[in-house]
Amino acid sequence: MTTADAITIQGRTPAGTGADKGRSFLALHVAHQRRVYAYILALLPRRADADDVAQDTWLTMWAKFDPLAQPSDFVGWACTIAKYKVLERRRKAGRCRVLFSQEAFETIAAAAADRVAAEDTDEWQDALAGCLGKLPPGLRDLLAWRVEPGATTQSVAAKAGRSTEAVYKALAKARRALAECVNRALAGVPR
Repeated sequence: MTTADAITIQGRTPAGTGADKGRSFLALHVAHQRRVYAYILALLPRRADADDVAQDTWLTMWAKFDPLAQPSDFVGWACTIAKYKVLERRRKAGRCRVLFSQEAFETIAAAAADRVAAEDTDEWQDALAGCLGKLPPGLRDLLAWRVEPGATTQSVAAKAGRSTEAVYKALAKARRALAECVNRALAGVPR
């Protein structure tokens, strides 16, 4: 679902919804949505909660977005709004679940924000490139095929001549290996 769809579904039509605003916001949204969602998911590990907060975050950002006065740090702005949306959700769920203390929440939020900010650096991209190079060629091929536009796990399985379940497991293994390798590289531990 696009932000425009979400706004239409919510029945909201914020002021200044011209084409320029839409194009500017959409470009920034597409470029940064995964990083912002990762931040939200670090604070709310249940995907359903993270999905709700992400949608609320993007809707709030859309309503406040001014293409003529764009924030210099779009991701930082998004993470700040997301943090307050998470806090709002925590207040509402306060009696329903065991929650982190405010101090623990702030520590996690700061660590998640640092991690999201680190993804902007060449260091992260260099670590990823180095780690991709260390994967066996077969796993690299599966990953490359899977990120092709329109590719599905089933189409990758057909291309590789393997079962869908085998490809699913191999992709999960490759993603885990990449995540661990990148985390070690960014922490300064030899890959």
